[in-house]
Amino acid sequence: MGRIVKEIAMSVLGEEALKNVWGRVEIIGDIAVLRKSPKTDIKTLKALAEELLRRLPYVRSVWAAISPVSGTFRT
Repeated sequence: MGRIVKEIAMSVLGEEALKNVWGRVEIIGDIAVLRKSPKTDIKTLKALAEELLRRLPYVRSVWAAISPVSGTFRT
């Protein structure tokens, strides 16, 4: 899946922005979850999400994991 995300990011955002996009996406049912790197802005993720929806017919929605994971059971 990472290769597909990188290919889509390259075509939509260009080579310079590709450096800041994480190639990992989690698919949960028909939902894709993108993780936001510290260097990536929300507009960049939105453009990537819209293209993911166009190219992947089995994805119905794309969500962004923006806040860091924290809590009692996380280290």
